[in-house]
Amino acid sequence: MQEVKFPIEQSVMRSYSLADQIRFGLEYRVFELVIIGYKKMCEAGRFNVGWKENKFTAVLKAYVKKHCQEFSRLTMRNWYIDREYYHDSEDVIEGEGDPDTASRIDIIILTWTPDYEEIKFPFECKLLDVNDSESIRLYVKNGIYDRYLTEKDYSHQSLWGGMIGYMINGAHEEIVSKLNVQIDKQLKSSIAHLKIYQTITEYVAIYRSLHQHPNKAGLLAITHLLFSFTK
Repeated sequence: MQEVKFPIEQSVMRSYSLADQIRFGLEYRVFELVIIGYKKMCEAGRFNVGWKENKFTAVLKAYVKKHCQEFSRLTMRNWYIDREYYHDSEDVIEGEGDPDTASRIDIIILTWTPDYEEIKFPFECKLLDVNDSESIRLYVKNGIYDRYLTEKDYSHQSLWGGMIGYMINGAHEEIVSKLNVQIDKQLKSSIAHLKIYQTITEYVAIYRSLHQHPNKAGLLAITHLLFSFTK
């Protein structure tokens, strides 16, 4: 296992709630687990650039799940992955809202504290094609904005969020450049630009963007795993 590095400065970490500190302390492992699943998927050749987004997500989830038991043993922590996870609102939980209207998170990674408190790491997944301007636009509009910066709040009032981009055409540097142009148009915030993040398990196409949280004080950090599935 690789050495875990603190994803943010210790002085900043202390300003977060205990729950968010735990999430940020574990996020390296979350990315490691998902990237291992992606690499296994590629090694097996189990992808097709003609697939729809949900097919990529289903196969990626299956490969991550296959590795969960071994990864749990190596990290001495239980890990679980689920797909199409219902994001029930407080109204639904309290018995007032309609559960049929709840949005569903594409992928969620779960682990638990020693006191059995559940910790969730959500990921919204989107196709990305450098030559398809609509895929670039929807990654920002239906991904970053709709899932994390509206009342849907996939971060569930934490300061952590995740995106997975399935790149079916183009290099990540060029795609990110176009995403940042869309962020300027739609979000009008320079801090929301995707910026290169740390390399994990020798994978470099990892980015981070910062956003004003829709429901609480502080900045929401969204980490973007951009997975290449070019021919």
